[in-house]
Amino acid sequence: MRGAKTKKKDEANMTRFSRRKFIRIALGLLSLAIFFGDFIRQVTAQAEKPDVQQKTKPQLQPLTEQKQKTKIDSSTPLIIKDIEDPYDPRLVEQNTRMPEPSPNPKWALVIDVGACIGCRRCMYACRLENNIPETIYPLWIQVFEADAETPLSELSRENCTPEYTSSPKPGKRYIPVQCMHCDNAPCVKVCPTGARYKSEDGIVDTNYYRCIGCRYCMVSCPYSANRFNWYKPVFREGRELNPEVPVRPVGVIEKCTFCSHRVRKGYYPRCVEVCPVKARRFGDLNDPESEVSKILEEVPSIQLLQELGTQPRIYYITRGVKWNEEGEKWK
Repeated sequence: MRGAKTKKKDEANMTRFSRRKFIRIALGLLSLAIFFGDFIRQVTAQAEKPDVQQKTKPQLQPLTEQKQKTKIDSSTPLIIKDIEDPYDPRLVEQNTRMPEPSPNPKWALVIDVGACIGCRRCMYACRLENNIPETIYPLWIQVFEADAETPLSELSRENCTPEYTSSPKPGKRYIPVQCMHCDNAPCVKVCPTGARYKSEDGIVDTNYYRCIGCRYCMVSCPYSANRFNWYKPVFREGRELNPEVPVRPVGVIEKCTFCSHRVRKGYYPRCVEVCPVKARRFGDLNDPESEVSKILEEVPSIQLLQELGTQPRIYYITRGVKWNEEGEKWK
């Protein structure tokens, strides 16, 4: 009888010991799991930390020595027939210094649709300068053809087209359209992650590592300036990429940047440099002596869809005249 009681007492002690041991082991394993979980999260976060240089260098190729030596005489307009190849290196090798901006620049672009000949040279140069892949269409800049009598304030998809095959034509005007870098930008307001933001110098920028591809900016933009990377970027065989501009990955938005990588170093945007008739003028609105400030003070201008209150940084004027294929002005 006594032996049976002793046996039961021993079994009870063993049960309590087993439970205590199990609880201690479980708590120990839980502590290890929490510790290693935090460690793994830290390592993963460090690995995913955005590093533009590390992520873009493997995708980019340096410019060849021969291409770097190619220059353009900016004083001589290039006619359409001279640039049949949109990958002509003359489109990208000019580097013109801007006048020194004010301490707090307010960048703006003035486009003279009276002078624009619709050659699309700005489009091609922008493609090369900013590593726009073949998988992106339309390009960051679109040039529309419309009747010269149509007021800029009444332009729409119904009375203008980007699908023309020759230019310039008498009785037609050409209107380049791109991101307007609005002061009251709808795309900045609707971006849920802050990937789209307004820089201090007025350029509307994109943080590609914050972009989640929701395309709210595409829906909100009245100028249809945003492009979505539906596919992995594909480039023409043999094309050399600009090492100063990151190649955007699939699933993010891209658009015109005013060539911020050039402007902030004191150079004009590439589209401004390559225009053969100087229909594009770029400068600092905070500087009353800048070319754009003087033009806007002297010449009537218009902003596209200005009634929406977006306050675009691109202004359109009509003071210029066209050039024909022989380099002579239209009468």
